[in-house]
Amino acid sequence: MTKPLDSQTDSDAEPFTEPDSGLTFALMPWPRSAVGLDEPSWLATQGFELTTQAPLAPIIQAGLARLQQRLPTPAAEVVAPLPLNIRCAANTKGVPSLGDDESYRLRISPQGIELVAPTVWGVLHGLTSLTQLWHAGAWLPVCELMDEPRFAWRGLMLDPARRFLPLPHLLRTLDAMSLCKLNVLHLHLSDDQGFRFTSAAYPELASSKSYSKAELQQLVTQASALGIRVVPELDVPGHCTSWLTAYPQWGSAPTSASTRFGVHKACLDPTNPEVLEALAALLGELAEIFPDEFQHLGGDEVHPAWWSDADNIQQHMLQHQLAEPADLQAEFNGKVQQQVQHQQRRMIAWDEVLHPMFGPQPDAADKGLAPLVVQNWRGATSRDRALKAGHDCVVSSGYYLDLMYPADLHYQYDPGLPEKDLLALEDVMLEDARLAHVADGMRWTLQWRDAPAVGRAEDSGELLGGEACLWGELVDSDCLDVRLWSRMPAIAERFWSSAERTDIKDMYVRLQAWQRALMQHSEIDLWGQQRAGLIAADIAEAWHPLTDLVEPVKWYARLLGEQALQARLAGAEMPQARPYQTTTALDTWVDKLWPESFAAVDLYSWLQTADADAIVALAQGWSQLATQPDCPAVLAPMAERLAELARLVVTVIRGEMPAAEACPLVVALGAPQGEVVLAVVWPVVQWLQDQ
Repeated sequence: MTKPLDSQTDSDAEPFTEPDSGLTFALMPWPRSAVGLDEPSWLATQGFELTTQAPLAPIIQAGLARLQQRLPTPAAEVVAPLPLNIRCAANTKGVPSLGDDESYRLRISPQGIELVAPTVWGVLHGLTSLTQLWHAGAWLPVCELMDEPRFAWRGLMLDPARRFLPLPHLLRTLDAMSLCKLNVLHLHLSDDQGFRFTSAAYPELASSKSYSKAELQQLVTQASALGIRVVPELDVPGHCTSWLTAYPQWGSAPTSASTRFGVHKACLDPTNPEVLEALAALLGELAEIFPDEFQHLGGDEVHPAWWSDADNIQQHMLQHQLAEPADLQAEFNGKVQQQVQHQQRRMIAWDEVLHPMFGPQPDAADKGLAPLVVQNWRGATSRDRALKAGHDCVVSSGYYLDLMYPADLHYQYDPGLPEKDLLALEDVMLEDARLAHVADGMRWTLQWRDAPAVGRAEDSGELLGGEACLWGELVDSDCLDVRLWSRMPAIAERFWSSAERTDIKDMYVRLQAWQRALMQHSEIDLWGQQRAGLIAADIAEAWHPLTDLVEPVKWYARLLGEQALQARLAGAEMPQARPYQTTTALDTWVDKLWPESFAAVDLYSWLQTADADAIVALAQGWSQLATQPDCPAVLAPMAERLAELARLVVTVIRGEMPAAEACPLVVALGAPQGEVVLAVVWPVVQWLQDQ
């Protein structure tokens, strides 16, 4: 059986030993066309020697320096470097924007390396692919790649508002983003729990941990050098408790600082002129820092209680014939959009902003108004509601990394699938055995399908692409990398590569190769971080093989806890019952687990081809692991389940129990134990069902 990933990397191979023909390339996302990679012939090389005569833009020069740093030095200088010729038609642009041409052609032959692209961004992507193809710093395959992204918006949202992420962690995230050709970093800068932008106009808004203007400018500069746009978000009019603790006059009821998670009642008073004045100033400051054409204004999960209880707001609604709080929000959104437009920016917001009163204006072009972009998150149907209302759309439904779903579930979602296929995927997930412990909670979200249509035109908006979201309630800087890069490259491939590239087994092989390459090409060592975290949580190294077989519970089961989950299903969630808040340290062994066990991923394929003796040997190894002395108390339940799983496997192999009789007993071992599940249960269940 394939072992769980460890610190072994491709660079450990002998420098001038020709690679095995079965080598897996760490190419992720996969190119549009790749000729010569099925059975590659290899060129031995000491690196590259730039032969380009025309001056290269500083961005390309920096990309070449990164390539040089990422290539390990071979042990002996026995061959000459390959000539590298770069041709770039548009060589000088310094800031990426939506719709830039990111295509490239990369040709590797005995005569040298040729990289041709119309823009500097295409050159950077070509250099990334070249990095991924270079084996052990000494071998390149003879091949030709013709490549371009399928979608222009390929994003990642991070949430430093809930738990602050220091600037160095954001900067190294940019490096990893570039290695899988993502091009948008969306920063959720404000929420109920924190305001992370240090405003000159309203300095009291800033939380104790926040980003200075200089830090954000540094982030934008480094992102631009990697072809990545940075989109800031200030979430209004809800999710703003942090605003109102500093400036209570902007709300319609008293509130206090919050450390809890979940929807809050606090929201801005949309009838207060000071609110719009403050927003105008804040958006102006953001426009000075962030050159991107988009500003995100949130708009999600606005609780109606304050607006319904405030006499001045009710009077305003009566005067303006606004029947519902949603109508009031739509009116407010229109005013905010005008402010964004004043900054020569486009507004993007979550799909709750969809409303008949807040649609594209027939004379928008004449007025110079840029159309609103809707970011869909509430299930499959909000995408098409946005498009049919004439809005461009970015798809995030299906790409919530904080739900701890395995990579294959995210990989099956495609931003461009027909709505009926997306709904079918949602239904299939409800029957997935790995998610059985949260299926009732997931069914709660089916109510999103019933939202009314708000469109007047048929498919008039444009699908810009997709964006994965990693919300921060259970993510801090210590576990950020493992949460992200365990699955994000698979989603990045969905945003870049052909819709026909759907082989899940191949995806997992390349995902693990990409993760090994990440350690070589960046400062991110996923396995080292996890092992160090487990040791800090008092899990000795001898027990790490057991934690490799375990995963955190899925969906919002851990964040909500059982009491709040049941209250939510009953329609009356009790936020105070949630077990986590901003002051809860994320320092337990569960916080250090990978969201997905790659030992479990590899197990089913191995069981399909292994003989009886090998399977018995594996089970006996599990049993020995589970019964070794000095088991930490927090691992004891998992050790007991692993021992029982091993016993049942051996019993079936020896013919002492039919597979059909053992199967329900094995299924029971997959039930949650506290905040974790034994992940290897489910491939064993599949194997038993095949018997």
